[in-house]
Amino acid sequence: MTVWAPERVQQGATWGTGREAVRGEVEPMRMSRRSRRDDGAVAVEFALVLPILLVLVFGIVDFTRAMNASVSATHAAREGVRVLALGDGDSVGGAQTRASEAFDASLASGGLSFNTVQSCPDQPDADDDAVLAVTAPVNWITPLGNLADGVGNGITVRGVAEMRCGG
Repeated sequence: MTVWAPERVQQGATWGTGREAVRGEVEPMRMSRRSRRDDGAVAVEFALVLPILLVLVFGIVDFTRAMNASVSATHAAREGVRVLALGDGDSVGGAQTRASEAFDASLASGGLSFNTVQSCPDQPDADDDAVLAVTAPVNWITPLGNLADGVGNGITVRGVAEMRCGG
């Protein structure tokens, strides 16, 4: 049995179904040109797939941004509750200042809002904890919110932290 070799191809040979195909004595099939009916198929397929692809990409971008803002809000709450737990000076005002400094302001569309769930007493027991909640509104940066009803302009992320009083 011989392997197909270009130098052994016979002139004018066509695809064979018998022994000549096994011996490699036939000309390889050439790709035929696309028919005129297929000219717009690529454009139609692209038009069908593009909206789905854009919604997917926009969703990934906005979801990633929202998760980043959520992590940043949790980090800000953790930094603020540390000030509450250690009780340095004006602890509530200091906690809000420290949390505002720790939050990535480029993620939020408005200011942070704070909810001091529990601050430390002057003489804390071993069971006393300081708890701080930070919320921030985050707007969508892609037009995904305009594409669907009920999605709205954005979401509100919340970060909560708790720390034992006195460190």
